Amino acid sequence: MDSSGILIYNPAAGAFNVKPVLPEILQALALGGWQVELRQTHQPGDIGRFTTEAVQRGDNIVFIAGGDGSLNEAVNHLAHTNTALGVIPTGTSNVWARLVGMPMPLPWNLHKLVDGAKALVDGCVRTVDLGLADQRYFLMWSGVGLDGEIASVIEPKSTPVRKFGMLGYAAFVIAIAFRYRGVHMTIETENHTYQTRSLLTVASNGGLYGGILRIAPQAVLDDGYLDVCIFRGENILQTLFHAAILLAGKAAKDPRAIMVRAQRIQVSSLRPCHVQVDGEPFIKTPVNIKVVPKALRVLLPPNTSAALFSTDC
Repeated sequence: MDSSGILIYNPAAGAFNVKPVLPEILQALALGGWQVELRQTHQPGDIGRFTTEAVQRGDNIVFIAGGDGSLNEAVNHLAHTNTALGVIPTGTSNVWARLVGMPMPLPWNLHKLVDGAKALVDGCVRTVDLGLADQRYFLMWSGVGLDGEIASVIEPKSTPVRKFGMLGYAAFVIAIAFRYRGVHMTIETENHTYQTRSLLTVASNGGLYGGILRIAPQAVLDDGYLDVCIFRGENILQTLFHAAILLAGKAAKDPRAIMVRAQRIQVSSLRPCHVQVDGEPFIKTPVNIKVVPKALRVLLPPNTSAALFSTDC
């Protein structure tokens, strides 16, 4: 199928230079019938501007060579349009790409990105839900509490963190987690109100969190619901308790977690808490979050798990 679009490359994403393989990625897309032009970002706002221009031209696809934050910026200009989103994962965590089964690049094997482009050529377009935190769309999740705090601290230090990749990110996360204390929150859904001391409250559209944790294993991308996870507690020991259960793949058996499905969620707190969307710092509480059904078209590789969807491709 002949299609037109752009590939937006964010050189600030990730820990290593992928520019040398971009021509091979473009060639792989061209051989699959995609007429794609390269756009490189130079300043904040470029992703949104390039994406808007592509939508206005009637392009079929916007590929993002970047991380989850880059995807989030594009999503906020692609929602409710006919232009689909494709990912070439060059970020640090690449959670969306991992969730949908894209090949992950390694410092010594960047050609995995070319493999990913070839996989997308043979893929299909699906329509997925988005979350909306106040006026900001998110593709994966919005978190209130610990991960919002992490995002607010790490993003200003993005250059040294990215220099060391996942190791640098993990070091910052651990340091912040050790000093973080849970906050009294009121979490209201359409069916129930929870008042508890929470370390972290996450409204998740996809079940993968942080790249390795199955925070909501049963999450479906097109079911019209968000999976809400409330991790109760107040200190590092309870944070480690939750983390151990998630690492063991036993999220549903966490006795100190509350997990519900909801179409909307309102979070307020005794003291203002940081809120993140797709790993990017956003605002502080209070925040209103809701699901926006069937709001985004996405191009996915053939090996994407059917369990992520309620319908066939």
